[in-house]
Amino acid sequence: MKSFFRIKQVVNLFICLIVVSSLAITKHHELFGYSLKSEQKAETASNDTLRMFGNGRAEINTSVLASNIMGYGGKVPLKIVIRNGVVENIIALKNDETKEFFDNASTLFEKWKGKTIDKAMDMKVDAVTGATFSSKAIIGNMHQGLLYAKAHLATEDSENGSSSLSPSENNSSSLFSLRNILGIAVVLMAAILPHG
Repeated sequence: MKSFFRIKQVVNLFICLIVVSSLAITKHHELFGYSLKSEQKAETASNDTLRMFGNGRAEINTSVLASNIMGYGGKVPLKIVIRNGVVENIIALKNDETKEFFDNASTLFEKWKGKTIDKAMDMKVDAVTGATFSSKAIIGNMHQGLLYAKAHLATEDSENGSSSLSPSENNSSSLFSLRNILGIAVVLMAAILPHG
């Protein structure tokens, strides 16, 4: 009788892992931190990190730079528009955040607008109450984008009007991140602990 329950627990664990894995693949196209998208798409995205325009305007896309920063619904990429070293505009790119919460969190954009790159980097911006995950993702994306801008805008060659730079640091998510470990612990507890 005891072995029957043990087999049932193992089957439940296996089913939980399949469900969680299929959700991760469907929602984020990733499994255990590894992207399941084709490499050609990833290469194209990295080429769009920095675009330069002849009028002192630059656009930084944080899709690759901050690919490991997650909001409540997943990645929250931004396009940061900088003109002559000043943050001119911030545009939210396609994301899976809940619209109401993200709209609330996107009020943070105004805090950085009109600031120089250095001033914007030095700012201590607090998360918006009620949209904490989205806010922290926006703050993290801004930080990564501004770091990239500071490192690359002064040295960028704007000969063709666009850049093909890719990020210089590896920001891939770790298999042993706190988020993954806690998720695995929850799934294991759900499968092993007796129900009833």
